[in-house]
Amino acid sequence: MISKKVGIAPQSDNYAKLAAYIADAGHGGEKCLMSWSAGCLGDDDYQNGIAEVLDVQALNRRTQQCKTYHLVISFRPEDEATLTPELFTTIERRFAAALGYEEHQRHCGVHKNTGNLHMHIAYNMISIELSHGVRGCVKSTLFQEIINAMQVRQST
Repeated sequence: MISKKVGIAPQSDNYAKLAAYIADAGHGGEKCLMSWSAGCLGDDDYQNGIAEVLDVQALNRRTQQCKTYHLVISFRPEDEATLTPELFTTIERRFAAALGYEEHQRHCGVHKNTGNLHMHIAYNMISIELSHGVRGCVKSTLFQEIINAMQVRQST
């Protein structure tokens, strides 16, 4: 498992567009295996969750920084057989907690359009309670701890 933050320039920050891409990766032969939202009032309604995020982000007019954090988590091909929908959501929750976004709104999806199965996550960096940004600055060792704890790799 490898995690990578995808940089977003503040002028290109468009949560709705990213969330739409995450849910429907039908462009260019991509395939979205599953998608979900979390941290929103209507967790089960993906589209309403996007509207909620946009409303929360609009509340913060002070920041000139990006309000969206885009994370990609890639898995090894040999791990694909062990990955279940429940495990994907567990992995996402662990990363959200590590980044400090556990209580934040987010949209997630699992794609299979490359040699490696991968998960995209869009985090709203604006706290719904505090209506201000939270830094997602985490040491890479914390990510490794999550990876080790999840034990996605099979014992050899």
